[in-house]
Amino acid sequence: MGYAHVLLSDDAAKRALNQEGASDPKLQQITDALEAASEEVNGFLERIIIRGAWIEYHEVSRTEPSVIRLLHWPPVSPITEIAEDSNRAYGSSTVLTEGTDFLVDYNTGKITRLSGDSPTSWLAGFEPIRVKFNGGWTLENVPPKIKKVVGEYMARIYTAEVEQSYAFQTVNDARGTVTHFGPVMLTLPMRKRLADYKDFGSTTCVRYTSG
Repeated sequence: MGYAHVLLSDDAAKRALNQEGASDPKLQQITDALEAASEEVNGFLERIIIRGAWIEYHEVSRTEPSVIRLLHWPPVSPITEIAEDSNRAYGSSTVLTEGTDFLVDYNTGKITRLSGDSPTSWLAGFEPIRVKFNGGWTLENVPPKIKKVVGEYMARIYTAEVEQSYAFQTVNDARGTVTHFGPVMLTLPMRKRLADYKDFGSTTCVRYTSG
């Protein structure tokens, strides 16, 4: 069974490798490269970005106690359920109401606890906040920057596997042609392009399961 969270369609992967319409495309090698690149990018982002059902457990932030931040953003509207319970039973009486008890920023996954019209602190303690929701992008809506990085990285993996070539840059100038070689890994420019989608420790999620 292959990696379940690929970040490009099969057709997009073939286009990235100039294999679309090829008479004898190396399908298994393409699949292997796509799965490896997708797994590496998800790993760098420290989350699965393809849409799924999630249950996240959160603890209050000391610096911003009125806010929790989902790990698997962007969330799909509406949030399925948020329960706040110091006993971690999360019964029906602990379920909060969106718009009254909390507000959701559906672009960023930031959720603000409310008391009346004003922000108030979330309940403190060990995993007192449970959030059930659908979050992430559909395959078609993965941001173009991420797709571009996956395509480039997949091409390097594919070239290394099929052609046994580890060249990643050729420079032509007055001094001649120089080819640079290196291990197949996410380069610094790739990481910089992915940085907008990386959490960098801002999430308040301390544990999650698929829901």
